[in-house]
Amino acid sequence: MKIQLLWLSVIVFSGCITVERPFPEKRIFTLETSDLYVPSEGNHAIHSGVLQVRRFQISPPYSEPEFIYRVGEREVETDFYNVFASSPNLLIQSAVQFWFSEANVFSHVAARESLLQPSHFLEAVVVTIHGDFRNLSAPKAVIEIHFTLNQDVSGVVKLIGSWKLRESISIENDSPQALVDGYSQGLAKILRQLVDEIQKGS
Repeated sequence: MKIQLLWLSVIVFSGCITVERPFPEKRIFTLETSDLYVPSEGNHAIHSGVLQVRRFQISPPYSEPEFIYRVGEREVETDFYNVFASSPNLLIQSAVQFWFSEANVFSHVAARESLLQPSHFLEAVVVTIHGDFRNLSAPKAVIEIHFTLNQDVSGVVKLIGSWKLRESISIENDSPQALVDGYSQGLAKILRQLVDEIQKGS
């Protein structure tokens, strides 16, 4: 009988115990490519027109701020505690706006609300932006963007060029900071390629 009462006491006492586990701290990141900008060498031809960078689109499931990790051939994971400051397409669009303002490819780079009449329109779809963690001994930051450049010729839209650019940057580890640094490096490489391609066709 004493043994039964002892077990009952243990069960009742155990039921009163609650174990509090602290939630991970939520961290917010942005993409930074301005410090990676390096002016191209030589004198490149400059378009005499005005470029407008239109709102970029993004493929699901990458449209949300939460980081996406590829952990299998058809399996991805979402990280609620490590996120972008806004949707990745808007961060990339802002970086592109800065890059072309500095690259001097066009006479002017107009904001969407500018009164300047654009002659060229740069559009893009962010195909993917994810951490490739299928092999944790060799993690990668992957980013792919499909750009199109159009020109308005007397009210008729003419396709100037279309480029699908992809970078897969090896990173030191699978930490969020290393991943964001990889994204920024990959985006900078993509923008250098894009600027070079447009300059070649100018």
